[in-house]
Amino acid sequence: MSYVMADYLEALYITIDSSKDGKVSKEELVAKLKADKDVKNLMDMIGGTTYYLFEQIDSDQDGSISKDEWVKFLGATRSQWNKPANSKWGK
Repeated sequence: MSYVMADYLEALYITIDSSKDGKVSKEELVAKLKADKDVKNLMDMIGGTTYYLFEQIDSDQDGSISKDEWVKFLGATRSQWNKPANSKWGK
């Protein structure tokens, strides 16, 4: 995963963590998906269904998404992304 992509995913994670407690709750993720069409489109693009997205990302099933889980999930699904040739994500 490129540094640019990792930085973007980290910044996105921070914006979703509205309580600023260092973890993302299901409520925070759902609120961001409802409020931000770009985030919703990103999740749709990687194949995360809105209903099960939280469960897919929360790999240790502790009820919150850590930054590591977030980057790992999005990085692991990167090959599935439908990105244009001039994508800022690189190759």
